[in-house]
Amino acid sequence: MGEALSVLRQIHEKLLLLTAAETLPLDHGERQTLSELQLHLAPDESWTEERLKKFPLADTSRQVSLFLTGLRRHFTAQD
Repeated sequence: MGEALSVLRQIHEKLLLLTAAETLPLDHGERQTLSELQLHLAPDESWTEERLKKFPLADTSRQVSLFLTGLRRHFTAQD
């Protein structure tokens, strides 16, 4: 149960980061990717201990990190 709760905590942390990204002026592709990641992290079906244990956390974390890194352009100073 402890392992499943750890995964759930990390899922919620990633969802918080993605929610913050919603406030940026994202283009259509970025909004689409954001929605896909959010749906993957918060599916319609409820989380169960078994589903949390099977969740591909490392791969999903990498995808979220790559997406967020790609949003840097929204924070760079423009002349």
